[in-house]
Amino acid sequence: MAPGDVIFTQGETGDSLYLLSSGRVTILLRTGEGKELRLRSMLGHTLLGEMGVYRGAPRGASVVVDQPTTVYQLTHAEIRRMETENPTLAHAFHKFVIRTLASRLDFANREVAALQR
Repeated sequence: MAPGDVIFTQGETGDSLYLLSSGRVTILLRTGEGKELRLRSMLGHTLLGEMGVYRGAPRGASVVVDQPTTVYQLTHAEIRRMETENPTLAHAFHKFVIRTLASRLDFANREVAALQR
């Protein structure tokens, strides 16, 4: 994908997640007042859009490509198929998602603690 491409938009149905293989993207949040806030940038070797898939909720933010980026889409239906056809792989994948989310939560907690000082 090229700089400026949108991977997904806030409010869309969260029916797939993306494996960010390489490149860099920015996570953007549009506020109720219409202001767009940059939440963070993310580099390759991580997940995007997993919250919508796991929560069954609309996208909470938008993701825009900053530099040439390679992403792979995994739909909710494909995850369910993986669980049925290859439970061992699905288990490993879900553990990867959990570790990724735990790492992000730890990062966010440290950011909040730093802001409270």
